[in-house]
Amino acid sequence: FKVVDKSGKTIQTNLTSDKDGKVIADGLAPGDYSFIETQAPTGYVLNTDPVHFTVADQAEGQPQIVMASDNFINYQGSAELIKHDSKGQPLSGAIFKVVDKSGKTVQTNLTSDKDGKVIVDGLAPGDYSF
Repeated sequence: FKVVDKSGKTIQTNLTSDKDGKVIADGLAPGDYSFIETQAPTGYVLNTDPVHFTVADQAEGQPQIVMASDNFINYQGSAELIKHDSKGQPLSGAIFKVVDKSGKTVQTNLTSDKDGKVIVDGLAPGDYSF
C-alpha cells in the first residue's frame, strides 16, 4: 500500500499488510489521507479503490484504526466457453475477446483449442461476455 494526502501527494510507500491483514502507517500529521493498494499478493486482484481516513488533531501520537475489509476484493475468477461447429463438434481456432458489462475489453486474442475450449483467468468479480 501507499498513503496519499488529500491532494494526492504520496506520503508513505511500500507498506505491506501483515499476517492479520493489518497495514501500519506511522508518523502521520493531522489531516486527511487515503490508503491505496499498489501490489496485490500473487493470485489476488489489485484493488486501487482508496480507503479514506482522517487523523484528527486530538489523535496526534495515538494509534488510529481504519477498517477497510469490506472495500477489498481478494480473489480472481475464471470462465470457460466451448465453441462448436454447426454439427456440434468442437471447433478449434475461433478467436474471442472478453468484455465487461460496460463493453470495455478485458482480454483479447483468446483462441479455442482442439477441444473447442476458450479459458480466461484472472477476472475480478463482475459480469462479462465472450
